[in-house]
Amino acid sequence: MKNFILKSIALTLLLFASSALFSQDKIHKNDGEVIDCKITELGMEYVNYTQEDTKELIFRVNVNNINKIVFESGKELIYTEGKTVSETTFGEDRIYKKNEEVIICKVTELGEEYVKYTQDDTKELVFAMDVMRIDRVVFASGKEVSFNDKMMDEELYYGQSKNAFKIGLFSPATGALSIGYERSLKPGASVDFSVGFIGIGFNEVNGNNSRGAYFDGGYKFIMTPSYRTSGTTFRHLLRGFYFKPKFAMAMYGRDLYVYNPSTGTNQNIRKDVVAGAFTLDMGWQWIIGDVFLLNMYGGFGYGFDNISSKDFGYQDYYDEPQYHYGFTVGGQIPLAFTAGLKIGFTK
Repeated sequence: MKNFILKSIALTLLLFASSALFSQDKIHKNDGEVIDCKITELGMEYVNYTQEDTKELIFRVNVNNINKIVFESGKELIYTEGKTVSETTFGEDRIYKKNEEVIICKVTELGEEYVKYTQDDTKELVFAMDVMRIDRVVFASGKEVSFNDKMMDEELYYGQSKNAFKIGLFSPATGALSIGYERSLKPGASVDFSVGFIGIGFNEVNGNNSRGAYFDGGYKFIMTPSYRTSGTTFRHLLRGFYFKPKFAMAMYGRDLYVYNPSTGTNQNIRKDVVAGAFTLDMGWQWIIGDVFLLNMYGGFGYGFDNISSKDFGYQDYYDEPQYHYGFTVGGQIPLAFTAGLKIGFTK
């Protein structure tokens, strides 16, 4: 009788221990190790967990080292060879946030602004999450819905022209005619080019009889709104404050009046000028009525040209800044500056 009682007690303790062990989550690693624990967070890169004897410590294991996770409910999360979660192992939906947090839930509503969901332990509560925080939603069926930045959704700008044609408003007054073209690549980005015909325009202020051309081109980063509310969009694809790294090149011939020390007089010679610049432009472009365009900008950077004080016969004279019809190069200091005002239209 005594032996029977002892065996019953031992069996009861064994069943209790087995039950307690089964009530924990289990992480099955690729090397065969099984970790009995409580999962606290499922991430896209890591899984966090605690253990019974060290509850105050949170451990982390990389998903690349995990074969599968068996939860205390009996559900299994299997990781495939590519280390992505198998879509057939859950009976619940999952929301993958942009901060890599994963929410296991039941999605009740997909909206343009929010995703609503409930969870097992709080079924009476409906949570709403801004879609700007969500990378994708994976349903229990395996279907996946991805969320992109609404400001970058080209569908919102359907019907708007992606092309713009411009002319430098004051370029003819400086002795050159500037014509430009801009093409939107996607919301928030475009390419912008200009070509200038030197010698076409009104009488030049410096009267050096220049003839030639210049070219510039750059990639425009158009700023999105600093905060967003429901229905917020660009007014137009090509409208707004922008930042543009730009390269410019000018090649033309011009008259130089060179001082001749032997005669004490100036003599006129013809010089072929080559100049270039890399500038960082900032500006604002307005689109009026989705047709008319006004663009104001300025920028600075590095530049070069092949004109020096020696070309003017002054050996000890500091080089002066030279205007090259699309930009100015600062003499001995290799700085370049540019500014302008353009008008045009979209097409």
